[in-house]
Amino acid sequence: MNLIDHCMRQGPSEKMIGIRRNFYPRDGRSMELDRFVEVHKGFYAAARLGESKRVMINIDTANTAFWQTKTIAEIALRMFNAHKDQWSNWDWVEFAEQLRPIPIRDRQGRVSPGQSEAFCLLRKLHKLKFIVKHRGKMNEEKVYVVKRIIFDEKYGKDGATSQNVTFNKKMPDGTFQETSVWKHYLDTYKFRLQYPRLPIIETIRDGFFPMELCNVADFQRYPYKLTPTQTASMIKFAVTRPAQRKADIVQGFQQLNYANDPYLAEFGIKISPNMQGVGTSAANAFLNRIKSR
Repeated sequence: MNLIDHCMRQGPSEKMIGIRRNFYPRDGRSMELDRFVEVHKGFYAAARLGESKRVMINIDTANTAFWQTKTIAEIALRMFNAHKDQWSNWDWVEFAEQLRPIPIRDRQGRVSPGQSEAFCLLRKLHKLKFIVKHRGKMNEEKVYVVKRIIFDEKYGKDGATSQNVTFNKKMPDGTFQETSVWKHYLDTYKFRLQYPRLPIIETIRDGFFPMELCNVADFQRYPYKLTPTQTASMIKFAVTRPAQRKADIVQGFQQLNYANDPYLAEFGIKISPNMQGVGTSAANAFLNRIKSR
C-alpha cells in the first residue's frame, strides 16, 4: 500500500502542486476568502483496501486556503486592515505608525520598548516563503523563508526599519563598511524604498530584506484558523450539487492522468477509469437499515 501510495503521488506532483495527497492545478479554480487569503480547488487521491482485499482509489475534490501571492508588505497591511473595524481604511502611514514600539513599564518602574498589537499580528508571517524581485534581480528565483520580523530595543522608538537596521557590507576594495538596508538599495540598485518605515524581515540564513520587495511564493498554505467570514466564503466555494461534484471528480481523475502515468506503468499498476458502482442488493439493504431506524 505504501508503494502504491508513492507511485500515485509521483506523477501528478510533477505537473501540479502536490501537498501530501492533495494536488492543485496552477490554473485551477480559486476565489478570495478575504483581503489576504484565497481558496484553491484541487483533488485528493489515495489508495484504500476495499472488499475482497481489492485496492480502491478514492478521488475527491479538495478545497484549501492559501496566502495570496502579493508582497509581504501588502499582505501585512491587509491583515492589519482586517483585524479591527477602526483599522479597516487606514493607509501605509497609519500602519507604519501602529507598528512602532510602545513604552512598557516593568515592576521596577523602568520603561522599555515593547511590541504593539499591530506588530504582534506580523508573527503570522513567520516561516512564510518568498521570492525577491526588484531592479537588478528580476530573474531571481531563489526562495527565502521568514525567520522573524526584526524587533530589538536597540532600534529605539522607531523600531527596526530599513533606515535603522544595519549590516557590514563588502566594498569593491575588499573592506567592510557598516551600512543601512535603505542605503544599500539606494547605492546598489539606484532606487529608494517606498515604505522605509516598515520593519525589516530576517530570513533563516540571516539575510535582511524590506517587506515591500518580498513576493509571497505561490501556493503557500494558510495554516491558521479561518475567521467566521472566511469560513462562510469557504463553504460557498466548496459546496456544489451532486452532478457538479461528480463532474469535478471526473475532471480530477483526468488531470491526474493515471492511465498514462509512467511510474504506475513501471510497476504494472493499472487504475480503472470507471467509478465503483453500488450493487442493488447492497443499496436495498442500506435503505432498509435507514427505514428500520
